[in-house]
Amino acid sequence: MSGNESSTKTSVSHAQSTYFSSTLSGEIYILSPLDRETKDHYTLTAVARDNPGGSPNNRRESSVQVLVTVLDVNDYRPRFTNRVYNTSVFENKPSGTSVITVTAIDLDEGENAAIIYSILGPNVGKKLPTNDRGPDFLERFAKISILFKLFHISSH
Repeated sequence: MSGNESSTKTSVSHAQSTYFSSTLSGEIYILSPLDRETKDHYTLTAVARDNPGGSPNNRRESSVQVLVTVLDVNDYRPRFTNRVYNTSVFENKPSGTSVITVTAIDLDEGENAAIIYSILGPNVGKKLPTNDRGPDFLERFAKISILFKLFHISSH
């Protein structure tokens, strides 16, 4: 085989080819930043052609699928589902009464999307009541206390 017949040229095709390109050596690289929250995977087709300088009639090619998975980094902060939460509670309600449940979402995935809540203000870290109001009371109060303790979300 002559040098021309044994050399190959590799290219990559994809509907969004603005994100990927290839070199003559077959290396595929990123052309612009990827965002997993927008698109978490790409399916590329790599094509290898031989005899690049020879006659088109004597040129052969082969293709293979390349699956690229975009892994998550913690680049999004949690967002509350409402801009403001309003609630009211009667003054005669006992300690441990549920006041409100707030909800936030995070577009990251896995551990990066785990959200904890806390609340700012007085009584943060206050001990659970020890009076006996039945087995459900302390469990309910613990859940509410956790909700309030976990309300504060730091920004990055």
